[in-house]
Amino acid sequence: MTVTEVADLLGVLKEDVLRMAEHGVLPHPITIDGEPHFPEEPILRRREEEDDAVPSAGGRPLPTTTSSG
Repeated sequence: MTVTEVADLLGVLKEDVLRMAEHGVLPHPITIDGEPHFPEEPILRRREEEDDAVPSAGGRPLPTTTSSG
């Protein structure tokens, strides 16, 4: 998977994908034709884990907080 594909799938910026790989959050990419590519299976597994961990808001907007100052 390309950096762009991973970013789109995880809903993050391309820069974040590379940073996550540097910090071991994502697997280290391999270089193909000078471009980093990620193995598909661990990325999809991570996406599934994130989907399971984030509760749904049920279609309603999440509450916001305001600070008084």
